[in-house]
Amino acid sequence: MDRVTLTSHANESDPAVNADHKRLVFALCVIVGISFVVGASLNFMLTPMLDDLGLTEAQAGTALAIPSIASLLIVFVVGRLGDRIGHRRVLVAASVPFIAGSVLVACAPGMAIVSLGLLLTGAAATAMQIVALGLLQKSIPEGRARVSAFTSYGMMFPAVYLAVPVLTGCLVGVAPWRIVPALWAIIGLALPVVTLRLIDRPGEASRVGELWTPILAGVALAGAVQAINSGNDNSWTSPQTLAWTLVALISIGACALLVKSSRRTSLSLTPLRSPMMLLLLAGVALVAMANTLTYVMIGLEYLYGMSVLGAALYLVPAQAAAVVGSKVVASWLMRRSGTARAGQVMLAGFTLSLLTLVVMSESAPVALLVVSSSLFSLFGFGSITIVNAAVMAGSQTGQSAMVSAYRGAASSLGTSLGVVILGAAISTVVLDFSTAADGQTPDPAALADGLQTNGVVGAIIAAIAWIAFTLAARRRTSGRTPTGTNA
Repeated sequence: MDRVTLTSHANESDPAVNADHKRLVFALCVIVGISFVVGASLNFMLTPMLDDLGLTEAQAGTALAIPSIASLLIVFVVGRLGDRIGHRRVLVAASVPFIAGSVLVACAPGMAIVSLGLLLTGAAATAMQIVALGLLQKSIPEGRARVSAFTSYGMMFPAVYLAVPVLTGCLVGVAPWRIVPALWAIIGLALPVVTLRLIDRPGEASRVGELWTPILAGVALAGAVQAINSGNDNSWTSPQTLAWTLVALISIGACALLVKSSRRTSLSLTPLRSPMMLLLLAGVALVAMANTLTYVMIGLEYLYGMSVLGAALYLVPAQAAAVVGSKVVASWLMRRSGTARAGQVMLAGFTLSLLTLVVMSESAPVALLVVSSSLFSLFGFGSITIVNAAVMAGSQTGQSAMVSAYRGAASSLGTSLGVVILGAAISTVVLDFSTAADGQTPDPAALADGLQTNGVVGAIIAAIAWIAFTLAARRRTSGRTPTGTNA
């Protein structure tokens, strides 16, 4: 295939241009698919990794949180570098920490090396996602081509999560868990190949502004999330919680001073001055917060006594529904009704589908949980695709990478807080180990109550996301927030 020269002013009716766009979308989908591999397999290799390295449950939770923390740390730096030095260079550079981090996890003798490896892979994955989304917005013209591009991008998450968990479950059943991160490294080798082969934008390098502001912004976000996690795990007055709170506050203050005093700040606040954009970013965070299958995994493994592979197989219908929702349903609704109406319909369906968990009981058939998870996967991932498209459509000229960074930060923040909120509900209602006969298995009745609780909490969060998105759509329609594109 020939390299693709990126342009946002191409004639969509030109067959050659359409072919270039298709190659570009293919390349970006491959890149973002690589970025999802770690997250899709980490939870499924956690149990054998715990046993092999002698890790505690608390350390396991830390391992799961590290990629999100890494994302928050670098999200704004990547956005600025994408605009200033070139997307192609950022993508090629991201392959180094991704491969190195994968090798570290595969060879790790203990938790410290595992943490370092996951920190590197998480940061690299964030870079891939932000740059890919920014390129889609910048390079694909408005209309049917952009709708198709965004839905293809949105499909990659459920597609990877459809195949990788099953593959991981099969591998850890017959081989050491270390083979999984070794495969991450091999897959990461495709990143520079695809980037150099299919993506080319000559002359995009320019002077880089100061990077302290975006770095401090990332530290502030990561510190705030860690403070919330520590407060939930320990207490809100514990030394760890107070220390992380202090880190967040100092970083916020330093960031504010730099933004106010520096004329060359690399952190653009222009997108945040738009009430419509703030509402859309809130929608991104809320949808990410509600859209988790963690409690479904718990239900399948403990309520029905399934293995990791068995739970992964039972989640296949849910992940297939996510592919249909993000690629087929979301695309059809956006073409037929526009982004605003499509988002309202999908978010309303997401809210109602989460409420199906309120009928769960300890004697409920497994089919009920499978059907419920399939419904909210269809509407949830469809909602993610549409909200992401609306956010990027609201970006002004020259701000696509920064808007993509804000979107990535909102998504990571929502995911982190969702784990805290839904995890707190599970730990409070579900994981009552003292009621179990062996002291290690949750009580089935308590687990069913926990699933109901999470359904209600998730539905409330999704409903708030619907309100935020609807208000943003009204502002866009009324013309009170001018943008350079049609959302």
